[in-house]
Amino acid sequence: MEQSAVPVLRTAAALRASGIRTSLDTSGRKLKRSLASAATQRIRFVLLIGESEAAIGALRLKDMAEQTETVATVEEAIWQIERKLGLA
Repeated sequence: MEQSAVPVLRTAAALRASGIRTSLDTSGRKLKRSLASAATQRIRFVLLIGESEAAIGALRLKDMAEQTETVATVEEAIWQIERKLGLA
């Protein structure tokens, strides 16, 4: 397994363990196309984990509805998603 995939898979597992439906985009498309696809599918939250985020143990949480983006830990992202979706 590619080393860069490890934080992504761990994050997906944590989201699923918290009851948040999660899917991974493994298409290899450019980021802009992936975000456009998420918007078309009415996906509320997108988490991005690049090399710089993985290096500091963080991710970028994009709220597609509010058009905001924050850097957060996995736990902070789960809390924000649960709070905004009324799951907490």
